[in-house]
Amino acid sequence: MSSSANPASHLARNLRLTGLALVVTSVAALGLVPPGTAAANTLGKAATGATRQKKRAIVRKRGSIVTKTAAAKKRAATRQKSTPPVRAAVGSANAVSEATAPTPAAPVAGGGGPTDSTPHGATTPATETISGPTSAETSPATSPAGAPSVTPSPESTPVTPPSQGIPAGRIFTGTKIKDFALNQSAPGAVTEVPSPTNAAESALQMTVSNSDVYPVTPTENPRAQLLSPDLFNPGNEFWWHSKFFLPADFPEVPGWMNVLEGPYGPPFAGSPPFSVQLHGNTMGWQRNSTYGWDIPWEAPIVRNKWVEVLVHCRFATEGFIELWINGEQITFFKNSPYNPRHEKATTRLNMATEDSTNNGGTNFAVIQSYRKAGILNSVSMLQGPMLIGSTRTSVE
Repeated sequence: MSSSANPASHLARNLRLTGLALVVTSVAALGLVPPGTAAANTLGKAATGATRQKKRAIVRKRGSIVTKTAAAKKRAATRQKSTPPVRAAVGSANAVSEATAPTPAAPVAGGGGPTDSTPHGATTPATETISGPTSAETSPATSPAGAPSVTPSPESTPVTPPSQGIPAGRIFTGTKIKDFALNQSAPGAVTEVPSPTNAAESALQMTVSNSDVYPVTPTENPRAQLLSPDLFNPGNEFWWHSKFFLPADFPEVPGWMNVLEGPYGPPFAGSPPFSVQLHGNTMGWQRNSTYGWDIPWEAPIVRNKWVEVLVHCRFATEGFIELWINGEQITFFKNSPYNPRHEKATTRLNMATEDSTNNGGTNFAVIQSYRKAGILNSVSMLQGPMLIGSTRTSVE
């Protein structure tokens, strides 16, 4: 009997096929379908599709990250280009402030007695500063408490080679008008002329009329004056040599007249710490209101002859002054006509050469013809060279 005709065989065959289908289904569920089968192909296609979807998701995610990163970098680069570095910004601010800063007014060297009402301006930029060792001819003064040391190093001494004919230690030489930092006078009031005692040498003639006042000159009192560069910083010691010449017909001075003064500088709040003045038929060395306008030295006026003035000064709140007139050292308060503080006689006068009138910056020195308004119509006098140095030998 054939198998097709045998029901049992059909049943057995169907059971075997059913069992095989269950096995295949179970194996497929477990992912263990043998390769090459239809089920395996179906499952593979499904797995491949899932993998591709996963990969596409990963690529999309990575693309998003890359895109965000690129965008961030682009934004950062844009910010960097549009925002300058801090240093550049500061530099720009400085440039703007310098470009818009007002030009300082010219300095005005004050002078005279307690009635002087000299207005004062701002200082010019410093062009040179004293440095270098103090002279061996002096002993150093003590610096104010808490003040920084100002002792300059020998390496910083501005020394001009002797081959140029200028002594070592010379800081400033003013023999012609152009040598000075500032000329404050009416047009033509200061001229260069031969020296009355030696035609081979030049002198600076100052002719000041009673009308040489503001706005022709800086103040209400007539003047002509030449200012050194800004030279003196707190703690500096310096030597200053000048000379002046009063002609034979030079008049008696009914009020006051200054011929030199200094050191002086901002805030220009009154008369400088000291000046050489003419009063009546006398010449004297006078201090300002800090010391009650006292007169530590006075002598008769000398006409038709050069009067040489040598000053040794320490510019400080606790400074000092030494003075020589025509080569003779002056003893201050030896024969003083006005000594309200009862100062003792001394050749070195300890005093504030830096006070509230000039303690706002670097100072300068002044040669001048400056007097009280209304006392004289027109007066001429001569000034010799202004020499400033760090040693006595550099200015003699």
